[in-house]
Amino acid sequence: AGMVKNDAFAWTNPLDKRCVFFRYPQEGMYKADEENNAVRLLLSADTFESDKSPAYIGVRVTNLQFAFSSDVSIEDGCIGQAGLVYLHDEKNYVKWVLDKAADGMKLLLVHVEDGEAKLLYSQKTDSVSVKLSLELKDMQICAYADGNVVEATVAAEDLTSERKGGFTGCTLGVYAEGKNSGYAVFSNTTF
Repeated sequence: AGMVKNDAFAWTNPLDKRCVFFRYPQEGMYKADEENNAVRLLLSADTFESDKSPAYIGVRVTNLQFAFSSDVSIEDGCIGQAGLVYLHDEKNYVKWVLDKAADGMKLLLVHVEDGEAKLLYSQKTDSVSVKLSLELKDMQICAYADGNVVEATVAAEDLTSERKGGFTGCTLGVYAEGKNSGYAVFSNTTF
């Protein structure tokens, strides 16, 4: 999302043509904050599994190694999830999110394979903003929170066209979902 400049995303409006959405973008789904080099994604009730378009902005993955990170926060008074997603299709992806609920916040690493979600990591956090990172190296997807590695990985082969079919490849992007109005904020995004 946005233009890549020195490995940093420049969140602009309109978004750079390399940006992709899942299905089609809805009006008001995102707001570029060029002054703070951030993007605000609507906490949409639509998910990858629904037949609508979730709040997701990504770029096509073209290398067998990458590092992707963003400072992620959810507006005060809002409940939902926001974070990074490595996406093959609606039934095969990895999401690394900040989950904000009425009873507090936690970090969740979820691997969805053939439509079945498996929770790989869950940790409570008191931080209102967390630098989430996903890294692909040696065909393993690793997750980091504020620079600390999470002791859970996903084999990238499980998300390839060779294994899962299709022909479009994978995308990597920012994602938000929630049950009330409001936005998730992504800033200091690098790829």
